[in-house]
Amino acid sequence: MIDIKVITSSSIGTNLYLVTDVASGKKAIVDCPPIRTRQIEFLKENAPDGVEYILLTHGHFDHILGLGDMLENFGGKIVIHAADADCLHDREKALCRWEPAKKLEYYADITVAEGDEIQLGESVIKVLHTPGHTEGSVCYLCGETLFSGDTLFKETCGRVDFPGGDAVKMKQSLQRLSALADDLRVLPGHNEETTLVHERKYNPYL
Repeated sequence: MIDIKVITSSSIGTNLYLVTDVASGKKAIVDCPPIRTRQIEFLKENAPDGVEYILLTHGHFDHILGLGDMLENFGGKIVIHAADADCLHDREKALCRWEPAKKLEYYADITVAEGDEIQLGESVIKVLHTPGHTEGSVCYLCGETLFSGDTLFKETCGRVDFPGGDAVKMKQSLQRLSALADDLRVLPGHNEETTLVHERKYNPYL
């Protein structure tokens, strides 16, 4: 069983999720936007002993530029799909032209692929490779919760017009998510949460 808290970057609008395995107290975050004082205070209050993992859904700047502050204050192993790992130190691939002042000199501790599992205490987080927004986009599935990154949003989907985007692969990824058996809670990289039942009914891309 997991507990989930969310704080949204006010400057970029990216959701940072703090995931806690209730049985063990071990914690991870999903995505790491630029961290301001508000995010640091939130994490110090809710993760005073730091985190085990920094789970990245993909490598765009708005999901990774908080890594420096995160590592300095809370630690954590950086986890990203192998196809997006270069984004951690390649400013062009990470689309950093919108954030020129931020350094980008990070490397993955763990590169993941389709079907990999990450053990967080007694909880298992499964990796679903869902290319389309980027080649290395993933969703993380834990119990009845899907962290969908920039693949699936409420009633829409992620853009495919950036370098590495692919409309055909995005369609395939969305069809795969739509076919998941359970009524999943969907926590996207931006905007409000939704459910898979709602998306099957109202999302034109599914």
